[in-house]
Order: sequence, then C-alpha cells, then structure tokens
Amino acid sequence: LGLFGVWAAAGIAGAEMSLTNVVLALSFLAMIITGLCIIAVFGTDTVRQGLASTPLGKHMLGSLQSDWLKAMMLMLMSPLFILYLGLSVVTQASRKYLSCTLNLSDEERKSVLTVRASRYLKTVMAWNWTSVLMKVLWLGIAFFLLAVGVARVTTLFLSWLNDQLSDVPLAATTGIFYLVGIFMFLNPVIPGVPVYVSGGIILVSSATEPLGDFWAAVIFTIAICFSLKMV
Repeated sequence: LGLFGVWAAAGIAGAEMSLTNVVLALSFLAMIITGLCIIAVFGTDTVRQGLASTPLGKHMLGSLQSDWLKAMMLMLMSPLFILYLGLSVVTQASRKYLSCTLNLSDEERKSVLTVRASRYLKTVMAWNWTSVLMKVLWLGIAFFLLAVGVARVTTLFLSWLNDQLSDVPLAATTGIFYLVGIFMFLNPVIPGVPVYVSGGIILVSSATEPLGDFWAAVIFTIAICFSLKMV
C-alpha cells in the first residue's frame, strides 16, 4: 500500500506537489493504521503464528529481519514509536503508584517502561544501526528521485520538446509527440500528468491553424492523448 502511494504520488507530482504530499501521507498512514489495528485485535503472537502457517507468511516473517524493512520502519514509524515509549512510561508509573492497576513484581518495578515496551526497545537497540541508517539514506534518495526528481525532469523535457516542435508541421508534431508519449507511459517511474499537459500545449497550438478552429484542435488533442493511454 505504501509503495502504491509512492507510485501514485509520482504520477501526480507534475500537476501539484502539495497533492503529492497528501497522497503519500495518507497512503503511509493507512498502512500503519491497518497494521496497528491487526496487531491490536489479534495480538502479536497470533499474527506471527498465522503468518508462519503459510509459505508467503513465512517469507514475510523472514523479511522482517531485513535491514531494508527496518529502515522503512524507522522512516515511517519512529515518531509513533517515540510516542509509544512515552505512553509506556505513563502506564508504568500508574501501575507503580495506583493500587487499582496491574500489580507488578519487584523486578518489573525497577523498569521505567512496561515489560512489552522494554522488550521492543531492546530489540530495536540490537539492530545493526550503521547498516539501517545507510539504507534510510538510500531510501530517501530513491524517494526524491521517484516523487520529485523524475517529475521535474519530465516537465523540463516536455517544455524543451514544446519549444523544438513550435515550427514543425502538424503531422510530424503529432508523430513525435505520440512516440514520446508511448515511451513515457510505458515507463512506470515517469508521471503521466505532464504528458497530458504538454499535449494540451503542443498539439493544440500546432493543430489550431491547420484545423481552422480552436475547439477542433482540442478534440484532436483529446483523441491523441486518449489513444496514447489506451495503447
């Protein structure tokens, strides 16, 4: 779901960057909330046992030890984990000083965190942090290239193409734009919105005089862009 959100955000980045950020935030938030709800309803042990009972689940459990996944978790969930630790401190303090809460053993009273939070923190502290942080940097670079860099380069390229085709006949302009559009639509990392926007600029301006009417040029451009999408 998170990767789909990145792809969708890259697709609309050429049109509106703020909308891209909203799509990314909502996608990752939905992924995190879904995971937390599953764990809260069924419990960590039940989820782990359920995953271990299927081949795909076993592969997913093995992937949990990957530094790449740990890097993604650090990027996405570190604020929530810090909040969780803070709530754990409050919970542990209430258990120590309020008689109406869970009774703690002498060993558990020595800890600032709850037993579960302490276990999670020890697991995180045992990570290979050099490897994890390096992968966080690479993921950040990949995100920039996918969601920002590719969209901006595509927009600049289409602007250059518009300038180059300004004095070219309509048939040649349409053919060149069609070939460039097919290539861009076949490349999943290139957003599609700039192609439509450039079609509205390049083809409409080139077709208005030969077709004799602005709206005829608009209909012609819509037909070309629609056929591009259907190829």
